[in-house]
Amino acid sequence: MKKPLIVIFILLLLVIQVKGTYSQTTEAEPIYGIQPLPPAAANSAVSGQGPYYTHPEITNVITTSVTIPAQNTADGYIFLGTVAKPETNPTMMLLDDTGEPIYIQPFPTGQFVGDVKKQTVNGVDYLTYHSGVAVVGYTNGTNYVLDQNYQLVDTWTIGNDGADIHDFILLDNGHAIQLAYVPTPYDLTPYGGPANGTLVDIIIQEQDANKNVVFEWVGSEHLPIDDTELDLNTTDPIDYLHTNAIEIDDDGNWLLSHRNFSEITKIDRQTGDIIWRMGGQGNEFTFTNDIGFWNQHHIRRLPNGNITLFDNGNLHTPPHSRAIEYALDENAKTVTRVWVYPDDTSEFSPVMSNMQRLSNNNSMIGWGSQSKLTEVQYNGSVALEMLLGSSSYRIFRFPWSATPLEAPRAVLQYGADPTAVTIYTSWNGATGITGYDIYAGPTTATMVMISTVPRTGFETEISLTSLPADTCFFQTKPVQAQGNPTPYSNMMFRIDLPACWAQLNHSYLPILPSQ
Repeated sequence: MKKPLIVIFILLLLVIQVKGTYSQTTEAEPIYGIQPLPPAAANSAVSGQGPYYTHPEITNVITTSVTIPAQNTADGYIFLGTVAKPETNPTMMLLDDTGEPIYIQPFPTGQFVGDVKKQTVNGVDYLTYHSGVAVVGYTNGTNYVLDQNYQLVDTWTIGNDGADIHDFILLDNGHAIQLAYVPTPYDLTPYGGPANGTLVDIIIQEQDANKNVVFEWVGSEHLPIDDTELDLNTTDPIDYLHTNAIEIDDDGNWLLSHRNFSEITKIDRQTGDIIWRMGGQGNEFTFTNDIGFWNQHHIRRLPNGNITLFDNGNLHTPPHSRAIEYALDENAKTVTRVWVYPDDTSEFSPVMSNMQRLSNNNSMIGWGSQSKLTEVQYNGSVALEMLLGSSSYRIFRFPWSATPLEAPRAVLQYGADPTAVTIYTSWNGATGITGYDIYAGPTTATMVMISTVPRTGFETEISLTSLPADTCFFQTKPVQAQGNPTPYSNMMFRIDLPACWAQLNHSYLPILPSQ
């Protein structure tokens, strides 16, 4: 007795050789396969109901919800790395203003992914990110550098335990700056603590292109330990400094942000010596019109000479968070607030967070533990607000152009109607894609473009009806906004139509004996 179900199962697993060639596929070698699917289900990253048909490996994608639609936003995509939760996987993502993904890269459970951003080195753009194992307040991991094809071109780390997530800077001379958190045995008796204490020290390194250390700065060698806001009378590891940002200042020296000191420190890049301290117990500045900051993140110097930072504000009364721009007089040691958002106590993000000043003078604010982003205009009007289904250490916006090496993917779904199919197609990471051309025909040699449909999200669903009953082959091709050439997707084939069986090379099909 024959077992047709077994035959069908084997056919579903079989990569089929198809007679003839498709003359229009010279831009990308097509992949032939049979891909019947169960009935369609909702599968949007915005609804969080993956997986995608074209990327079944992407699961548990975070939800996004736009609460204030985009208006007068800056150019570019939104860059973020998500913190794993029971309902979501750690993921690096680029989003458009509607919350739809442009690029999704999942990571193994247990990884902490963050500081996802564009960095430009000698005029060439790179996508950089950190992935590591989370410890309390920091990570041990590696900083990665991808090109505009999403290919890995370099990795950077520190020592045996690895680099930390908080910052990573590429330099035009081929060097990189990164930091590490290093638990170190420390006698804390001078500070009322135990002799067998553990201090989580900070090491900041600049390495050359060969990964040789050309400059190193160790926190405990320069800053008083008892200036920390933490209790030193404990045998638990003490993250006394918690450095979370590095900025190269206009004069080549470095600005450092230390959360657990509530301090911005300027250091000499040549000697490591302290130039000045702003905030915290070692503060040397007078705040002329502001209450100062607590437990801050993301110090940056602007082209106008001012600085920006995110004030987490844990010790404000009441606790509240703000994105701030300050004007500094480094000679008179005065600080003047020139911009703030919000100007009330309505927001509070106790950990993580960042502020980025954009090219149109908007500010992108990542609210860290609040799982939210806000792009705000300089006048205080909100240009975009989006809720996220997971926290992100930092959130940025950058213009970005990328062409993945992997070809677009497409999946064919069909039922009993020989004149109707549904196609799902995507090109993960490709920028500037406005739609897809659809090709179909009874043979690979006779395929023609039958439709062009707009891109509707990370994965575009295309319903085709009133097709000729002998339509066997399907393929998609992205449409790029600037008219740049794009590759074809994999070839799709209907296995259920008798007219299509003549296209198969049956010598490659298994022959099962009757039983």
